Amino acid sequence: GLYIFDSKMQQEVYHAAHDKSNPTKVQLSHNSVFDILMDRQGRMWIGTFGGGLNLAVPSGKQYVFTRFFHNQGNMSYVRCLVQDRKDRIWVGTSDGIVRFNPDELIHDPKAFKRYCRSLSDDNSLSNNDVKTIFEDKEGTIWIGTAGGGLNKFDESDESFKSFTSRDGISDDVISGIQEDNSKNLWISSENGIT
Repeated sequence: GLYIFDSKMQQEVYHAAHDKSNPTKVQLSHNSVFDILMDRQGRMWIGTFGGGLNLAVPSGKQYVFTRFFHNQGNMSYVRCLVQDRKDRIWVGTSDGIVRFNPDELIHDPKAFKRYCRSLSDDNSLSNNDVKTIFEDKEGTIWIGTAGGGLNKFDESDESFKSFTSRDGISDDVISGIQEDNSKNLWISSENGIT
């Protein structure tokens, strides 16, 4: 589930959990929470592994959860959330990437762009199982996958260039991406750091 903790008072303020016995209740869609993102408008987005994406909306002393992508197969398995410098939110799922403008998605749940692996397109995402997404200091989006290595997103034509163990990456299962002060990317994998 989800716990909201007051760091000053050092106590739990709110606990949200999915209640399978009451499916009509506007509640958290799944108890397996993988990532949380506060967008630039101060809204809280909760990525769940099996229940899609939730937007937590305050309602008195409680929260109401608006659900997105919760009944869409492997898209409901959310691992990571990133908001880029253009205010778009990128969602890494077990079925590719979902990208949206938060204001547009709130008004139209179908207002999103999806990127997936296409066997007939070498410039598509290298693997649909996305583990991490990172925006570097230049605004380039990098995607770490579970089996397809590292992907660089080209905004100009919305294509992907992949880097795998054949290119020198330590492994094709990428766990994390960070950038140092010299603009070098540090790539963690299941077989070390590149």
